[in-house]
Amino acid sequence: MTLPEGFSLGDAQFQVSGFNLIVIASDGAEFVIRGFFFGGQPPSFLSADGTQLSGEFIKKIAGP
Repeated sequence: MTLPEGFSLGDAQFQVSGFNLIVIASDGAEFVIRGFFFGGQPPSFLSADGTQLSGEFIKKIAGP
């Protein structure tokens, strides 16, 4: 999953809402990835600057 230009994964916060993942940017902007936690392997994230985080890592840092 490729994130928008200017979005920094290093500054982002991740929260769980049911099966959805809420991604919060450093400026407070939020977007929801519906069904992120539903089913098998979650997708990896890739930012415009080349930073990549695996879906499994995001699952762990997002919390229960």
